[in-house]
Parts: sequence; structure tokens; C-alpha cells
Amino acid sequence: MQAKLSTLTANVHGAFSVQINALQSALTTLHTAAKGASNGSNSVAKVRTAADGVTTATANLGTAFAEAGCIGGD
Repeated sequence: MQAKLSTLTANVHGAFSVQINALQSALTTLHTAAKGASNGSNSVAKVRTAADGVTTATANLGTAFAEAGCIGGD
């Protein structure tokens, strides 16, 4: 997903940068939490919270796309 997000970032030339940066940050947080859970330093609750952050950031990016007319509609 990180690679696809990097491609998206390059393709939109700075548009939606706030939402894209938030999603990149949320993905990094999730990666760190999952890695910590696998070695026992983080709990499953931290992973769940991080996953919720990815869900929220993804929804916010989708909303920004929709508001800009990039997706949805007929």
C-alpha cells in the first residue's frame, strides 16, 4: 500500500497532500505497532488502534477525492 500511495502522491502533484501525508503517517504507525506486537513489545490493542487510524485516514482521503469530483457521481 505504501508503494501505491507513493505513486498516487507523485501523480497528484501536491493535491490532497494533507490527506495523503495523514494516511502515510497512519500506515507507518500501523507498521510499527504490528512489528511491536510480533516481538511482544506492543499489544493487540495498539495494533487495532493503529488500524483504526488507517481506516480514518483512508476515509478522509476518499472524502477529499469525492469533494473534488475525482470519484463518485454518474
